[in-house]
Amino acid sequence: MPTFNGFYKEIVYQAKNITPRIEVKRGKRFYSILLNRFTLFPTQEGHQTITPMKLICTIELPPKNWFDFGSTKRIRVNSRNVYIDVKPLPTEGRPDNFRDAVGEFHIQANASKKVLKAGDALTYTIIISGSGNIKMFQPPKLEELPNFRIFDPEIKNEISDTNAGIDGRKIVKYMLVPLEKGNYTIPAVEFSYYNPRIHKYVVKKTEPVDIVVEKSDKKYILAGNDFAKKDIRVFGTDIAFIKLDDNIENFRLAYKTPIYILLFLLSLLATPISLIYQKNRERKFIDSGYLRSRMAMKILKKYLQNAEQEKRKGNIKSFFASAENGLVKYITDKLNISRGATSRDELITLLQQNKIGDDLLHKISDFFNFCDLVRFSPQNFSQTDIEKQYEKLQKIINELTEKKIKRVN
Repeated sequence: MPTFNGFYKEIVYQAKNITPRIEVKRGKRFYSILLNRFTLFPTQEGHQTITPMKLICTIELPPKNWFDFGSTKRIRVNSRNVYIDVKPLPTEGRPDNFRDAVGEFHIQANASKKVLKAGDALTYTIIISGSGNIKMFQPPKLEELPNFRIFDPEIKNEISDTNAGIDGRKIVKYMLVPLEKGNYTIPAVEFSYYNPRIHKYVVKKTEPVDIVVEKSDKKYILAGNDFAKKDIRVFGTDIAFIKLDDNIENFRLAYKTPIYILLFLLSLLATPISLIYQKNRERKFIDSGYLRSRMAMKILKKYLQNAEQEKRKGNIKSFFASAENGLVKYITDKLNISRGATSRDELITLLQQNKIGDDLLHKISDFFNFCDLVRFSPQNFSQTDIEKQYEKLQKIINELTEKKIKRVN
């Protein structure tokens, strides 16, 4: 593809499906294919060069005799340099508000509202349409209006490419907010461009737009931060201070405020906490024993919740069965051993090796024995007996959680 240094390029046509056609040049037949068409706008004056277009293509060679069915050959072809002399725009007659627009254009403007209340917003739209370097020039600027807040414009280019060049329009939208009641006029906006067809600068204007601003229902209107200290407006009984001071010394630097220091310290704490959290997550996936130990208390609570439900229903045997199973499950998870292949005596022995204390061992053994008594004894137990055993179980769990139990595996 050629290089277009010194030019702004707009693609007018780009081939999607290549369909060759036959053309005759200097008495010879050629296949002709239109690949691209561009519209170029020079960005600098002087002698400019567009480099050649280079291609590698395959051509058909004619047969040499009756027994030759022809052949093909790959060749490299390229166009010639294109030289363009770009003249500077004339300085004579150049308007002061000229912003590099070249072509033929029209300008118009309109307001979305012509009657509104103070504090409400209206949209003032300037449309420049025509053919030329629409994307390259800056739009005319709306001058400041007394008692109006003017926001930065929204600029949009709508382009349609034709064989003759670039047609389209530039749409400029200003949002205006009136601050006081009254009759106002948005003055005409001037737009100048250079017309290369007649070799002259042209100045065009929009029509003035009259705006009626009624009294606001609001008690006060804040006009923003772009006004001077003197711009204080009175509405009703309140005063709205638009800007109090331009002196930055009255403000505290952000990094010296308590909230900034607190957030900084929290960010320092967040880093090691996140690393520890990530390490624990990885360990859970890799170390099943670690995961069992961490989940032991959570599983035990589920057993105890089920035991509570059985106790409220009056199912004594089911209550002690859930309580016993929960305690056994908790101990085996902490020891990282199989629950089904371990007897109670073996559990007591392993806990003894962990040096949890003889008193706690006796409490665990007594609770297991009482569970057996409930399971196999025909006698009935009072609610008081059940409550006492449940309190003993809670004390056993509290003491076990304070002990450091080493895993067997």
